[in-house]
Parts: sequence; C-alpha cells; structure tokens
Amino acid sequence: MAGQVVIDVKADRGLAILELNNPDRQNAISANMCEAVVAVIEFGLGADFDELSLLRTVRRRLAPYKVPKRILPVAVIPRNRMGKVLKDELRKTHHELFADRN
Repeated sequence: MAGQVVIDVKADRGLAILELNNPDRQNAISANMCEAVVAVIEFGLGADFDELSLLRTVRRRLAPYKVPKRILPVAVIPRNRMGKVLKDELRKTHHELFADRN
C-alpha cells in the first residue's frame, strides 16, 4: 500500500520499498525494529523533487506506521534481466543513510 501511494503521488517510472539499518533504534525490542523503511523512487531527468512535501502528502494518505522514514530519488532503480528490483544493490548504495553521527 505504501508503495502505491508514493507512485500515485510522484514516481515517474518505478519504486522500491526497502529496510535499512537504523542505529537510532539499536535498543529496540526485536531485530526488525532496528530497521527504517525507505522508499526509493525513479525520477525522470529534470523532474522536481521535494522530499518533505512528498512525505507530507504520503502521511495524509497512510497510517503512521506505513509512512517511509525517507523518500530517496534515483535516476534508475537497479534491476535484473527479468525486471526484478535489486534491493541488495540499493541497500549497499544507501547503507550509511542512518549511520551513527557520533
């Protein structure tokens, strides 16, 4: 559902929803709670991107627990020959997004 809302709102060609490690939540009850959900969307060349505006729109349409922590624009989402999103490559590219800043 979160993916569909983001696509409806802004994405030109593609979207991937993935989890990234979030050191801010290392004291969480379970390992799954140590991750942050992130939306990665493809934008066409010269497309206008405003993450805060997009997040506000998504928040109005989704339950709070379904809203991605960040929405990241990319030129191209990596895919295999069958068209499947290569989430491991996206995780490698954005693995430091929530890196500890201490």
